[in-house]
Amino acid sequence: GKLDSWEVMVSMQLEKTNYIRATMSSPRAWTIHPKDRSPEFIGALPNIIEKIEQGWYPPEQAGHYDFISKYWL
Repeated sequence: GKLDSWEVMVSMQLEKTNYIRATMSSPRAWTIHPKDRSPEFIGALPNIIEKIEQGWYPPEQAGHYDFISKYWL
């Protein structure tokens, strides 16, 4: 389908750059997409990771792809 073609095109373009693509095959894997990488966020990161690993997240974060700092910090 069209999405498959898009995936192939993006992957091929990434191969021409210094960037990498991470594909996570484990159901236990997760990523964080912060728009804000402030010193406050960096300092709170160990606590944020611990909460995520325990399965906790703010209810307001549910349904949002990007990390929303105001709900975590």
